[in-house]
Amino acid sequence: MREQNPDPTYTAHCLALADRALAAARKLEAEYPESAVGRAYYAAFYAAEAALWTKGVYCRTHRGLAAALREHFVQTGLLTPNHLQNVQNLFQLRMAGDYPRFRREIAVQEAHEAAQMAEQFIAEVRTLMNKEEGK
Repeated sequence: MREQNPDPTYTAHCLALADRALAAARKLEAEYPESAVGRAYYAAFYAAEAALWTKGVYCRTHRGLAAALREHFVQTGLLTPNHLQNVQNLFQLRMAGDYPRFRREIAVQEAHEAAQMAEQFIAEVRTLMNKEEGK
């Protein structure tokens, strides 16, 4: 979905949410790994939302977010397919941690790696946004 006049403060808000979600994931990973992976996913989700907002794109669903990332960032070479795959892996971990239907044991190491993936994705989004601002 396209926004006509995207609010430039929204990207900063999304990145602040990403940072908070990542901090929560780090705090939860040792004792509550299933909750930590959910927070790690949302950290990446908020960063992706910020990146898409710079293109005037807002997504209503998680699947739509992945499709929009592919279209606006991976296919254009701004992000690698690996970045998108990491976001999708984080989504699968969140599903396993949050929903009984998909539930499985989430190891502490998986939660730690999820937080690392989210942190790397957020850093890459910030790098992209800084490059776009410098144009």
